[in-house]
Parts: sequence; C-alpha cells; structure tokens
Amino acid sequence: YGEILVRLAEQEGIPGTTLRLTSPIGLGIPAHRIVSVFVRKALSGEPLKLSGRGTRRQDYVDVRDVAAAVEACLASGPAGLCNLGSGRDMSNEELARACVSVLNSKSEIVFSGRPDPEEGIIWRVSIEKARHRLGYEPRFSLEESIQSLAAAYAHCDSQ
Repeated sequence: YGEILVRLAEQEGIPGTTLRLTSPIGLGIPAHRIVSVFVRKALSGEPLKLSGRGTRRQDYVDVRDVAAAVEACLASGPAGLCNLGSGRDMSNEELARACVSVLNSKSEIVFSGRPDPEEGIIWRVSIEKARHRLGYEPRFSLEESIQSLAAAYAHCDSQ
C-alpha cells in the first residue's frame, strides 16, 4: 500500500522514495522470526529444527544497515524504489549452520519432517540502485548480526 501511495504522489509531481527491505535482523525483530529462534536455541544448546529440506533462500539485512539507509535517504532526497539487503542470500540450512558456528554452539541441526510451503523459493534482490542513488553499502555481516542478537538475548536473559 505504501508503494502505491508513493507512486500516486509521483504521478502528481511529488517525488518520493520507497525502501523495500529483504529480511531484517537485529534488535527489536519479533521473537518468532527464524533468526531469533535459531539464535536463542543455539545459545541454549537446543536443536535447530528446519522444515522441508532447508532450501528456502533469503537475504538477511541488519537493522543498523537499514537505519543508515533511511538516514542516507533523508539526506539525499527522493530516490525512487530501492531494495535494501545484504546483497547475499542464504538457505535456512546455511543460516542454522552459521548460528551454530558463530555462537560456538553444541546445537544439532535437525529436519522436522514438516514441509516448508516455501521450499526452494529464492529471495534474491539487487541492491545496486540503493548503492547508486543512496550510497548504500551494507556494513554488518550476518555473523556480526548473529553476535549482536546473541549478546542482547544473553543480557536480557541474565536480568
């Protein structure tokens, strides 16, 4: 709906920007999101369960990179429609392995036997327009995002 409103405004001569996010990760994301679940389970040594074959691919973008892009957007003016992501997609299985590796976890990665309705879907987007128009360049790697979430969860759990 927001994209439609921006397009309608542009037709009336009011330029705008739409930032289309891939899969944001970081502080404040819902606890039921796959990254949150995997990080919490990896911290506690619980199994990380994958649906289907774990082949769905997504591009995870750190919320700090999203915030920097919003700031750049406000400073540079209208830029049209721009995708924000890390520029790298990964499968759910790769995400689970990254969580276990980065957090040095003893968690096992197991397949639940339940189908994934989005099995094999690949969410790969180009961030070139955001780079060109906003000077956007993702700074935080997936590994840094996982570490940041883990530190926040460990702090919350200790209180």
